[in-house]
Amino acid sequence: MPLVVRLEKGVDVTRGQVLATAGSAVARLLASPAAADGGEWHEQIRQWTDGRIRKVVRRARGAGWERAAALPGVTATEGNAAVRAFPPTRVDELHADLRRLQVAGLDVPGLLSTEAAGDQLVVALNPEVDATTGKWAAQVGHAAQLMLAQLNETDRASWAATGFRVEVIAPDLAQFKDHEASSTVVVHDGGFTEVAPGTLMVVAHYAAEG
Repeated sequence: MPLVVRLEKGVDVTRGQVLATAGSAVARLLASPAAADGGEWHEQIRQWTDGRIRKVVRRARGAGWERAAALPGVTATEGNAAVRAFPPTRVDELHADLRRLQVAGLDVPGLLSTEAAGDQLVVALNPEVDATTGKWAAQVGHAAQLMLAQLNETDRASWAATGFRVEVIAPDLAQFKDHEASSTVVVHDGGFTEVAPGTLMVVAHYAAEG
């Protein structure tokens, strides 16, 4: 699944906004009518979810973003951040306007809170792992996808009503272990880039209202 982060010159975007928006974009695409049974993306999503749910994060600005935004997909925004998710495709079939966008070096500054503040999907990053913003964005996207598949209809509808809001936190190791013990989603990396196969990257839980 291609994800494209909008990074314009002179526009302040934080790391937390990028990560949260990446998760929201993935959930919105997978919950869209086009992804449902009978929808135009359903079959390619089904084939993808039956295999490895790999995500590749690219960056774009200016005309590059405009070209990407014109392609079929779903965009999520938070503050100045925007991430567009596209239906999964084979690497050799990726649209040229996406293929030309840069993958490496996507790193955005900004501190994350150590504690969750709201009632929605909470994703905790493993403090023992050092990775780029692009890598973390893919992991948050994985967490959002796996949680979407787990939720019952009531919680899924409640999450959808928030625009599939995601909160990303960076706890210390002791806090992370607590989150891990109570999380229903645990994401280990496939090891294609940056980290070793099987590395524990993020854990997530859905905090239902009430």
